[in-house]
Amino acid sequence: MTALDATDGSIRWQTESSWIASVDTVPAVADSTVYAVLSLYSNHHRTVFETETYLIAFHLDTGAERWRTRVSYGTPLTVTEDGIVAETVEKVETDRGNREFRKNLSVFATGGKRLTKYDLPDRATMRPVLLDDAVIAGYGKTVAAYDR
Repeated sequence: MTALDATDGSIRWQTESSWIASVDTVPAVADSTVYAVLSLYSNHHRTVFETETYLIAFHLDTGAERWRTRVSYGTPLTVTEDGIVAETVEKVETDRGNREFRKNLSVFATGGKRLTKYDLPDRATMRPVLLDDAVIAGYGKTVAAYDR
């Protein structure tokens, strides 16, 4: 991630990583934090190319990482003064003892604490809307409102 000065275009800060990254959404800024969804690629094992996607919060002035959480690739992201909403992914154990990924719509406080999560039966297909008493999201051909 690179932050540029709005007046002259010079680099304000730049993050460094041993992983290769691609930005999956337009970064959003709220208060003193930059939020971005990044896919990180690593080839630590020469026969395996690993990919992990995260919502990462960076300090606006320094670029220091504040927190991160695993999300789905290409997740729609909404940032407001009240919180952050994104599609998250979690590994869970099934009744048969297998492990699988489950998709959730998660609402986070600006500090990274998850406030609530809602099960998504399918991938998010619209940018979620965060209101005082509801979260509105679309998945597949459905638009749903969840009580906060």
